Amino acid sequence: MKHDHGYLMEGDEEALRLDIKTVAALVEAQALWAGIKPGMRVADLGCGAGKTTFHLNRLVQPDGQTVGVDIASQRVDYAKKHYSDEGIDYVVSDIREPLDHLGRFDFIWVRFVLEYYLEGSFDIVKNISQYLKPGGTLCLIDLDCNCLRNYGLSQRLENTLVQLMNIMKNNFNFDPYVGI
Repeated sequence: MKHDHGYLMEGDEEALRLDIKTVAALVEAQALWAGIKPGMRVADLGCGAGKTTFHLNRLVQPDGQTVGVDIASQRVDYAKKHYSDEGIDYVVSDIREPLDHLGRFDFIWVRFVLEYYLEGSFDIVKNISQYLKPGGTLCLIDLDCNCLRNYGLSQRLENTLVQLMNIMKNNFNFDPYVGI
């Protein structure tokens, strides 16, 4: 049975977990490398707790605009409470659906999102690409389960991690190899 809800790991602590794990300097370095510039209109699709959206917005000032989009209203509420700033808007939307109401963007950021859509990730990319302005940038950043494999893992732990990735793939539409 496939799970199809907003977050694989839902709960009151999820926004805080997302907030804590986001390293501002790394986000900014990645975005600058990808070509973000002042004055751009940016979409952060799958914005989660809003911390990344906040830092992307800093990079497009002055005169830029950033829209943080997430499927979970709980995440968007957290983002509005903790990461509101001039030039930022947060919206509850499903990136699998048309996003015409958001307009067009110079830069679309999708980080740690596609791994949750084993089935449908290509359709998501096709959908969101149509909201880029001519010459715009689509920045896709994701991981794969290879980051869980380290030298020195006991065979038992490695087997458990493989089983966990298979459970997530088979039951939750999770793509453990999206970043490869």
